[in-house]
Amino acid sequence: MRSAVLLVLLLALAAGSNAQSLRPEQMSEEVERVRKLVHGWHPDPYGCRTRAEVDALFDTLRVQCALPLPAEDYHELMSIALAGICDGATCALPPPSWEKRLRTTEPLLPLQVRIIEGGLFVDAETKGFRSLPRGSRILSIDGNESRVVLQRLERLVSADGCAMEARHRAIERDFAVLYRMVFGEVGRHMVTYEASEGERLTQVIVPLSREEMEHTRGPKPPEHAPWRYVVDEDGGTAWVELTTFDRAELEHAGVRAARFTDELAGVLRKRHIRHLVLDVRGAAGMDVHAAEVVTALFAAAPFRSLQHIQARNITPPEDARVSAELLALTDLLRSSFAPVSSGVYRPVVELPGMAMAQPRTKDGFTGRVYVVQDAATRDAAALLAMHVERSGHGTTFGGSTGSGAAHFCAGVRMTVPLKYSGVVVEMPVLRFDPADPPGTAECTGVAPQHRVEQLAQALVNGRDSVRQAVLMAIQALR
Repeated sequence: MRSAVLLVLLLALAAGSNAQSLRPEQMSEEVERVRKLVHGWHPDPYGCRTRAEVDALFDTLRVQCALPLPAEDYHELMSIALAGICDGATCALPPPSWEKRLRTTEPLLPLQVRIIEGGLFVDAETKGFRSLPRGSRILSIDGNESRVVLQRLERLVSADGCAMEARHRAIERDFAVLYRMVFGEVGRHMVTYEASEGERLTQVIVPLSREEMEHTRGPKPPEHAPWRYVVDEDGGTAWVELTTFDRAELEHAGVRAARFTDELAGVLRKRHIRHLVLDVRGAAGMDVHAAEVVTALFAAAPFRSLQHIQARNITPPEDARVSAELLALTDLLRSSFAPVSSGVYRPVVELPGMAMAQPRTKDGFTGRVYVVQDAATRDAAALLAMHVERSGHGTTFGGSTGSGAAHFCAGVRMTVPLKYSGVVVEMPVLRFDPADPPGTAECTGVAPQHRVEQLAQALVNGRDSVRQAVLMAIQALR
């Protein structure tokens, strides 16, 4: 408790006297509103925490709000509290006006990073000219040791089971925005790094807005299809990249799972492919049907993806933002879900993923299947990885998946703007229980059979060392 009071005092001192502040009674009212939302609407608030532990998160937050705080600092504290629930689909978003500035005009550190073995490395620069050698180890930013930077950001992001791997992938995905949210606006960034030769150097980097970054980078390269494959006929291998299982993204790109797998099945058969690699690193989205269509390609027997789907409230709160997706889900909940116990609703009809799916009978793939996964592999992509592991002729490589092995929350999310701060609480509506989950801890993702991580040295040359390791393993099997 003393550390919580000290943190709020430091934030208040750092805010400056000219910053617009929220009053303690305003923040206290919002904290209790969020507590009520979590207890009443979150589909799995106690999946990784007890009710007492969840309450303790909000009790600590109330203590931290004992003094006036700027909205930015309050948002950070709210993010830390919600991240403590250990659900990767629950978070606190900045007020819409600030969120828009962060994505357009707010100056940011134009840097993409990779987190490897607890270290921070330069992956790329989001501008048209280079200031730092790729693959360099970052020692400090603006006088903040990289260890301190990571610790501050790790507390801010949500992950199933509070898994550090998943938090690191989330930080990599949005490092520039997260750094600005936590460490504030800086006129010039001072980045101290260790070059590949071991030399310690410092580079000044001017922050740029997203719009300025795009301007310096020139014309955008052509976009790749979210589902694509490359065939190595000599090696008898097909590498398939499935970068999303979000239905809207697939529809926007014109990808139809059935048509894609029909084409792929023909290629595998005609070119005598015996090794099929499914790369689902970073893939998320809850199109279970698409995952089942891919699974049917190699499945030897009927299979099922989901054992249960559940909600804890079939009517969204009155202050939730209305969206077409939330309205459609609410109609489904009211028509197809019924209470099975106090505060738990489950479907009375078979929804997608709950029925037995059939394998391809005529042109199914009978060779070896490999999945490449990481802690950003979530939702339907994680279900696909489970199917491969259960198939009896599949192998998984990479890191643990980001979705909990025994249960996870995903799909349509509801957003509730808070009254005074403008902070937006985002929460899922549904919890999904995979069928026949592997025997791992409930809150953790599915561990790979062979753990393979990106090597820092490979970043220097832009090499995907995980892909290289998988191809070497296939070559050894041949």
